[in-house]
Amino acid sequence: MLLSQVKQLLDQTLSAENFRNEIAAETTAYEKVYRDKETTIPVYLKEDIYYLFTEEHYRCLDELYNTGKLKTHELSYICDALSLSEMTLYEDDALPGKIEQLVITKL
Repeated sequence: MLLSQVKQLLDQTLSAENFRNEIAAETTAYEKVYRDKETTIPVYLKEDIYYLFTEEHYRCLDELYNTGKLKTHELSYICDALSLSEMTLYEDDALPGKIEQLVITKL
C-alpha cells in the first residue's frame, strides 16, 4: 500500500471500493495472520509522500468504517500503517492515540 493511496482515500479522490481492490492481497494476508497468536503481522507501506493527517481525515476514516465501506481488518491495516509511518505527520498530538484506538484487537 502506498501512503499516497491512504491520502487519496481520505481526501475522497479514490473510492473505498477501488482502494480495497488495490490493497486486497495485503489485507487478506493481514486478516489471516491476525487470527494466529504470537505472530508478527505484516504491514506493507511504501512511504511515497509526507502526509499531514488531520482531524477531518480521522472523521473520514471513522465514517468509512461506520458506513461499512471499510471492513474491520481494512481499517485496522490502515491504522497500523499510519501508526508505523515515519512520514505521517499529525495536525494535533491527540490524533496518533485516536488512530491507535481504531486498531482492532480481535477479528
